[in-house]
Amino acid sequence: MVLVLREPSQVATTNHLLAALPSIVGRTLTLTMKRHLLNKDQTLFDVREPIRSVYFPINAVVSLLVPLSNGQSVETVILPLSTSL
Repeated sequence: MVLVLREPSQVATTNHLLAALPSIVGRTLTLTMKRHLLNKDQTLFDVREPIRSVYFPINAVVSLLVPLSNGQSVETVILPLSTSL
């Protein structure tokens, strides 16, 4: 599991979804997490690959792009910093 940062200089307290968990559950989960810096336009998942990480953005916005048969893609979901991916 990964806590996602947009920029290293930006400090955020936590992800809102993680904060809503019972405290013992949240503490247990965060012990296994690491912080990860994302780059703009970075691909987190590929539909042809197995999911290896779960992302909990803390100060970033993540979107889901769906590839179309004509080679273009459409942005279908925008996840704010209060959710998980």
